[in-house]
Amino acid sequence: MDWPNQIVDHFFMHIHRIYFHNCALTGRLLHDPPIRILAPFIAVPVLITLLMTALVVWRSKRTEGVL
Repeated sequence: MDWPNQIVDHFFMHIHRIYFHNCALTGRLLHDPPIRILAPFIAVPVLITLLMTALVVWRSKRTEGVL
């Protein structure tokens, strides 16, 4: 049995035609966001990871002040 089955598919398409009859087909295509949006979501975690790694290495070299 395929998913979604034919009955569910017909029901969904029927409801979609009734309530979303002005829905454009071109607006449903998935695409990547612009680089100005995507870049901070990549750069910030990378920079935080590097900063935290540097902080751990720096603190592990200064063991005399811990505890």
